[in-house]
Amino acid sequence: MVLVRRPVRAELSLAACLLAVGHMAAYLGAYASMLVSGSAKGNVVMAFVVAMALLVLLLILGVTSINRVKRAMLSERWAALQRWAYVFFGLVYVHLALMLAPAAFRGGQSAQESLAVYTAVFGVYAVARLARAYVDRCEVSEGLLES
Repeated sequence: MVLVRRPVRAELSLAACLLAVGHMAAYLGAYASMLVSGSAKGNVVMAFVVAMALLVLLLILGVTSINRVKRAMLSERWAALQRWAYVFFGLVYVHLALMLAPAAFRGGQSAQESLAVYTAVFGVYAVARLARAYVDRCEVSEGLLES
């Protein structure tokens, strides 16, 4: 019997999408009512705007992770669209910072720790991704020189 390895990126993306939409649905009502009543502060308003952009990006990226949709798209178009995932992750950090920063600045230990951990995780990811892009670009350049 031959074991065939099959990537599960699409399935993981869809699972993450569903979890994120569930998170958004749980908080949407509370924050929407704050906005309507006018009791939302500046950081909450900005976090809500960022969250709406995240929702749009999440839905687009989630739908295009479905194999049937992916196969129907031109591969170059799909790849270009998936690069928006980097914008998505950057906006996730902005959203987290907007929500945690006020409590962190008031001395909230939990908020400070959370913000520090998120900053470290996003920072390490950004550095690793930029390093990978640099290595990939160098490999492409070397391949062009050899041709």
